[in-house]
Amino acid sequence: MSSITRVSLAHCPNSSSARHAQNETLQGIGFAKDLDGNLALMREAEELRKLCFELPFLYGPSRKGFIGKITGETSPERRDYGTIAACLACIKGGGCTILRVHNVGAVKQALQVFDAIR
Repeated sequence: MSSITRVSLAHCPNSSSARHAQNETLQGIGFAKDLDGNLALMREAEELRKLCFELPFLYGPSRKGFIGKITGETSPERRDYGTIAACLACIKGGGCTILRVHNVGAVKQALQVFDAIR
């Protein structure tokens, strides 16, 4: 269990402020997280969602800087292939329920194939 999951556990108890805490804790990919923090959010999407009452989770990995760090691509407009990989990783276990992307057509096509294979 990573530190991201432990932090989320602490902030997602059965309390009236749980939704507010989730918004503060899980602001999303980017938002001053380092590469490892971004990867952990995607890797543990399913576990995080379970810890937070199965609320819908939106991920927006589209063209983010972490993709550039991994691939060496400096131009955000040229990070669509990395975006597709990140989107598939986010949804693979059911953790991510909503995606925010720039190239909707490419991601839609990838998800259609992914769903057919599953």
